[in-house]
Amino acid sequence: KGTHYNAWIPKSTTNQKDAHHYLCCWRAEGTGDKFSAHSRSVPWNLVYDFYQNLMDNDGQIHIADITHWTKWESKRLQDLGVTVIDPRKGSLLDLVKQCRISRVITIDTALAHLCSASGVKADLLLSLYADERWQELHQIKNNYGQLLRPWRSSRFGTWSETLSSLSTSLREHF
Repeated sequence: KGTHYNAWIPKSTTNQKDAHHYLCCWRAEGTGDKFSAHSRSVPWNLVYDFYQNLMDNDGQIHIADITHWTKWESKRLQDLGVTVIDPRKGSLLDLVKQCRISRVITIDTALAHLCSASGVKADLLLSLYADERWQELHQIKNNYGQLLRPWRSSRFGTWSETLSSLSTSLREHF
């Protein structure tokens, strides 16, 4: 029969999702596996252009970014109007609260697992050669398949086409 995965963090009835509020994470930083971290990271310049595109199309947008950027990258994003949150600060419950009121876009599978465990929908960027466990998890019988929308890179190490498709999809929901 296979394993059936369900949400296990109780759903909240007090927080409502805001269609113009995004929570994004563009880099998955593991320890000791530089190849994996490289394939699970979107370059800063593509993220900056993606955010600019979103803001040009939606004047009410609020973007919170929990990627661990360098100081100058964070400063440039803040100058653009992005709220940059240090991912090493705050509690797990604070992060769940942010997820519940936002449209989550992540390449970090830890955040994807948290969304799935919390019953929160998210857009998940997967590299061309993603871990084969995602095949099992994305079955519609699992909450992963019901909650996480995968966006797979079409070429290894290249995210331009993936972000363009995601951006087009987001514009359709403004």
